[in-house]
Amino acid sequence: MAKLPFLKFYPADWIVDTRILTDEEKSIWIDLLCFMWMNNKSRGWIKGNWNDISRMLGRERLSVSSALCSMK
Repeated sequence: MAKLPFLKFYPADWIVDTRILTDEEKSIWIDLLCFMWMNNKSRGWIKGNWNDISRMLGRERLSVSSALCSMK
């Protein structure tokens, strides 16, 4: 699959859909969207355990797991 040059992003959807999230959760969510977009092998997916994902995001494991559980 060829590398796509951009991620389609709708600011109105982002504002409406993330209104209830904390700033930390929004930050984690947008980073995850970008990492999933850049994953050429399986676009839309990220594989790994909590430590792998936390390291990828440059955050503490507890803050990532808490944010993701909250967003779930």
